[in-house]
Amino acid sequence: MKHTKTWFLVADAGRARVLEQTGAENKLSVVAGLDFDHSVPKSSDVVRDSLPRTFDSTGPGRHAIAPKSDPHRSEKLQFAKELAHVLDARLANRSYDRLVIVAPPQMMGDLRSHLSEAVRSHVQRELVLDLAHASISEIAQRVAES
Repeated sequence: MKHTKTWFLVADAGRARVLEQTGAENKLSVVAGLDFDHSVPKSSDVVRDSLPRTFDSTGPGRHAIAPKSDPHRSEKLQFAKELAHVLDARLANRSYDRLVIVAPPQMMGDLRSHLSEAVRSHVQRELVLDLAHASISEIAQRVAES
């Protein structure tokens, strides 16, 4: 008899890992190769010291041009997109049967917007918790309580 594999994606904007629960056991183990560390660079490394400037529409004045997007936000969205792609690829290989996503509110929303329909159909639960830096035993305890 085949055991049901449940994966737990535990993520925040800079770190993610996938844990696995097989069968009726409540023990979680780390899935090899699915531990991600996405360090968001400091603002000084991403943004220029001064904003570009333009002439005022009337008169001799000049003013700064505000950036169209926040570089930190873009990095976080890219990380969510990468995680969604990995989950989709692993689902195609039948690596898991069910998925539980554990993430803080903003990351949860980012993940939801990038998950494919196939992956969404395998999501069993979503827990809005920030446990990316917690130990495996603490994650297991918090998931059991929720």
